[in-house]
Amino acid sequence: MLQALLLAVETIGDTPTSGLVGGLVGAAGGVGFAIWYGWYITTHTLPKVVEDGRAEREKIVTEFRTERDSLVTVFREERHLDREELQAFRTLLQTSTMETTRAVDRLTAHIDRLVQSTHATLGTVKGDIGDKGPMGDKGQTGDKGPIGDKGK
Repeated sequence: MLQALLLAVETIGDTPTSGLVGGLVGAAGGVGFAIWYGWYITTHTLPKVVEDGRAEREKIVTEFRTERDSLVTVFREERHLDREELQAFRTLLQTSTMETTRAVDRLTAHIDRLVQSTHATLGTVKGDIGDKGPMGDKGQTGDKGPIGDKGK
């Protein structure tokens, strides 16, 4: 710094209108401005920039937390609704399964009654025809078949 002051004095001192005092005042003014500027930046501007950055960061963090909390609430509500819907579907499926099972059981019972009725009816018809069956002896033994001896 002293060298800069001496250099400024040498260069300013060479001008015919200024003297040693003018050179010193000019050099001191330049150096004084640099010192004041450094002091002002470090004591006022930088702390203000840092504080503004902290405030902005806190604002962003607060907004993020608020948005996150609202999204978590929405997701929890949706999950709860989905579970209720799934439970309703499960109940409907169980009810439907039980109704289908009952319908199949009724259908099976009805088919069993039809089969028994058909067997009873066929037994009566078979008793009327005798042991020959509807085709006579040829149809029942299978030796000659319904065509008779013509097929041989």
